[in-house]
Amino acid sequence: MRFQSQRLLLMPLSQDHWPVFLALHSDDSVMQYVADMQSEAHVKVRFEQRLGEHSHHTHKFCWAITCKQTAAVFGVIGYDLVNDSQAELGYMLLPHHQGRGYASEALERVIAFAVKAQGVRCFSATVTQGNEASRKVLINCGFSQLQTRNTGYMINGKEVNDWCFELCVNAQL
Repeated sequence: MRFQSQRLLLMPLSQDHWPVFLALHSDDSVMQYVADMQSEAHVKVRFEQRLGEHSHHTHKFCWAITCKQTAAVFGVIGYDLVNDSQAELGYMLLPHHQGRGYASEALERVIAFAVKAQGVRCFSATVTQGNEASRKVLINCGFSQLQTRNTGYMINGKEVNDWCFELCVNAQL
């Protein structure tokens, strides 16, 4: 399913989006709050799992975020279905497109799609502690921060904590 917001076009991830997906996963400033840098082969496997034609079988839904005005693809957003009414959200934007409200705009559109098309009622998101930009996006979109959790997860050899967020919506969204 392809859809749009005021400034953005969200298209199911396709082979054409590989360069942006790789760029996101190769950028230190993007990955500092996500995970250790991985080999290109590992990133390619993650990409293939999220492609439109494969994702529905794994309950992963992923879209490329494109600027309608310039046609520039600059991020990805998606969710994994946890069960029939719950989904875990995630998003990544290239640095020069951050701070412009694009993540919030895309997130609101994806949430509305998941609610209307699939009946999802509860959304969760996990953000590495210190990622204030993503924290702000989630709070601006109505999420509540539930807890800080230590899972023993490491990024660049340093143990990091997670901030856990949740948004539950009614059927009228």
